[in-house]
Amino acid sequence: MRMLDQDRIELVPIADIKFARKNVRTSFDDEKLRELADSIKQRGVLQPIICRRSNGKPELIAGERRLRASKLVGLKTIPTIFRDSDDTEVTYDQIIENLQREDLSTDDQFRALKTLRDSGLSIERISKMIGLSTTTIQRVLVLDTLKPNIRKREDISAYAKAFIARAPEEVQNLLAERVASEEIGAKSLGHEVMPAIAETLEDDIFTLQEKRKVIEKIVRESSKDRPARSIVRQERGIKKLKSAGIETKISSNQALQEFIDFSDRYLDRLAILQSTRFEHLDPSLVIGLMNVFRQVHSTLEAILRDVEIARRRR
Repeated sequence: MRMLDQDRIELVPIADIKFARKNVRTSFDDEKLRELADSIKQRGVLQPIICRRSNGKPELIAGERRLRASKLVGLKTIPTIFRDSDDTEVTYDQIIENLQREDLSTDDQFRALKTLRDSGLSIERISKMIGLSTTTIQRVLVLDTLKPNIRKREDISAYAKAFIARAPEEVQNLLAERVASEEIGAKSLGHEVMPAIAETLEDDIFTLQEKRKVIEKIVRESSKDRPARSIVRQERGIKKLKSAGIETKISSNQALQEFIDFSDRYLDRLAILQSTRFEHLDPSLVIGLMNVFRQVHSTLEAILRDVEIARRRR
């Protein structure tokens, strides 16, 4: 908000100033407010607040932190510029001033940007008005699907909140708790947990009720020792066995022995392949085979981890 040459500064009694009917900012950092109060005590109010006249009384448009800090140090008057502004202009001025501050909470930032968006402004227009990138604005507006109580939490980063907002509503609180307690790291949340949840939602093998159960299992049980995607693969395998009429507890050892026998046969065939003339082999097929065995190796590692976890629980 720029001060124009024709703007006249007046010293207005602080007791006469009323706050605007609503402000998108609901929280103030007490420590930073005290720091501002100390600065004002030493140097005075360097930047005037902005008011309009409402029913003959000055009504604050911008500068609530300066006004609150001035009250803290006992000032009786404060330098003020008066503007003729309607309600929409007041809202825009307050939002723009607040969004340019670094200490704005995630929830207040979200509500401020949502107010601008809901007023009909495009993301590009909002970006030019407040100086935030369109990517940052979109990341904050994703929080529209996040539970309000999680948006207000200060023990969860804005980065993590953006991912939690994409999770089904019924598991958001549990996911937030595990992220806050660092049982799930922000990197794991973005690269493991959320892709596993998306994979589950898109998988037609599961019914809607089964998807909910698998997602809850991902949120509750995923860890460094048990990656989220291994849970999805395991649940998918169980569903396929059940669809074939096979009881998983009975079939596990049998299936593992069959896999060992099957692998032995193909190991012999690989040995034969190794003795062939390599110039006749298609490199892309060899790479494809290597990728298959990498996936097999990854799955076997996940099985081994699950076995170790099961043993420790006994």
